Amino acid sequence: MAFYDKYSNSYMCGDDAIIAGIYNNMSVKSLINMDKDEYENYIEHAINVIKWRTKKIE
Repeated sequence: MAFYDKYSNSYMCGDDAIIAGIYNNMSVKSLINMDKDEYENYIEHAINVIKWRTKKIE
């Protein structure tokens, strides 16, 4: 539980968020509570962010 409390939002918030944009500052708890459609949209957004970042480093 201590790990979850300390690290659950480390990569979710602020300018250094792994998946920024419309999901910036979203907590892990809110991700867990998404319905199926919301979760699929989140995953699709994450894939698009990864593709965009990959193109930037090529």
